[in-house]
Amino acid sequence: MGLLAQAIYGSRRAVSADERRASIIERNVCRRLGTSEDSERLGQLEVSISTIAGGRRSIEVVAVREPGAERPLAMYGVKAPHGSEPSSAEKAAALGIGPAVFDVSEDGVVLEEFFPERLNVRHRELRPDEHGHYGRQLSRFFVAFIRVAEGELLCHKDPRPEHIFIVGQGEEIQVRLIDWGRATTWPLERFHEWAARQFSWLYEYASFYEPAIWKAFADGLVEDIPETPGHQALSEAYAEFVRAQAARSDRSLRRSLGARFLEFIVACGKLDLNGARLNEFVEKHKSRSGEELARAYSRLENS
Repeated sequence: MGLLAQAIYGSRRAVSADERRASIIERNVCRRLGTSEDSERLGQLEVSISTIAGGRRSIEVVAVREPGAERPLAMYGVKAPHGSEPSSAEKAAALGIGPAVFDVSEDGVVLEEFFPERLNVRHRELRPDEHGHYGRQLSRFFVAFIRVAEGELLCHKDPRPEHIFIVGQGEEIQVRLIDWGRATTWPLERFHEWAARQFSWLYEYASFYEPAIWKAFADGLVEDIPETPGHQALSEAYAEFVRAQAARSDRSLRRSLGARFLEFIVACGKLDLNGARLNEFVEKHKSRSGEELARAYSRLENS
């Protein structure tokens, strides 16, 4: 073990009781710093280990800092498996949509990248100049779930706001989804149903109800969607999503929600989703709002 691994292992906390994990953390830090394991610089790094409460189990967090730095150089989470972890976590990491997984031990304990709470969508504030880059990343994120070669669609099943993280800034923005313990796979034949679920949580939790973000996301799908399921299936799934959200405007108790959604869709403007009927509605009714817009959409659906 090098100097950093010794500092982690020597702390005698539960997470550091494993020499292998301490050495893996050290190698990763060395790659970040471009230095060797015997560098004196490693001995100067500050290591802190804490335990935070998770949904089903606690997570031990190892933070490595440069001396005097406000934010950690790197953070690592160590957690016991549950549900379909660690296999789903490794799959998500390989696809670039989950935290990087550095190690999975024989007993299923996962050592992975840890994201601080300030980066999840409840706390991360986007600048207007980041909206397009972020929306584009959402489209790449969506498409990464479509595993054509394996004939399957990934379904996270628990995409709450506290599980969605925005890392990087400006053009370097990326999206990550944590906590893959309930993840499943669906067959490609269920694309329409699957897509409706993805559109719903992305709209509800990740788009911030910002038209510029959603337009960049939806238009990006056209460029990224693989030949299977293809543009036609995507367009039909999107139309079904809009129909389901707008249907709330027919129920008195939820009419304001349906109207709000339609206002959002109209504000996004025409999209490159091969949805001529929907785009015609958006163009024709872009000056309307509220109940008037909801009634216009209802007439379209009933025509």
